[in-house]
Amino acid sequence: MAGIFSNISPKTYTLSAYILANILIEDLTIDEQNTLGNWLDLVAQTIITNAGQEELIQNTQDKNNKNIDIKG
Repeated sequence: MAGIFSNISPKTYTLSAYILANILIEDLTIDEQNTLGNWLDLVAQTIITNAGQEELIQNTQDKNNKNIDIKG
C-alpha cells in the first residue's frame, strides 16, 4: 500500500473525502451521522497515534545511528 497516497494531488485527495462523506450520510439520521463521524474520528486518531509512535522510534534509531557513526 506504500506509495498509493503519494501519487494523489492534495485537491483530489480532499475532494474524494468530501464526496465520500456526502455519499455516506445520504440516508443517515443525525444520530447515525454523529455515531459514524465519531467512529471515523477514532479510526483516524488510531492511525495518527500509530504513525507518531513509529516516527518517534525511527527518529530515535536514526539519532542513535548518527551517534555511532560520529563516535566510530
